[in-house]
Amino acid sequence: MNRYIQLALWIVLAPIFGAIQALASFSLIMLSSGDLGSHDLRRVLLGLTFIYGGGWFLPALVASDLAMLRRTLPGSEFGRYVSLIAMTALVIGFLMPGMMTMLP
Repeated sequence: MNRYIQLALWIVLAPIFGAIQALASFSLIMLSSGDLGSHDLRRVLLGLTFIYGGGWFLPALVASDLAMLRRTLPGSEFGRYVSLIAMTALVIGFLMPGMMTMLP
């Protein structure tokens, strides 16, 4: 994997990380409402996926890649890095439920 592919993958992976954080943020609310098939709930989660993914994951991932990594990661290290970011998104989602939606 070359450097440009690694940078381009962040565009694909940022919404996935956003979806992980959005689902974790609203998991308790979704379970308490009981209507998991609601069209409105799916629309909110889809919107949050792109807000979380584009609002802070994509800029943070590109900035960290350009400023700190400075090299292409081998496949195993890249996989470990991606899974670490996904776990971080999950933890942040559970610790700050719905926090980003409260910001104007």
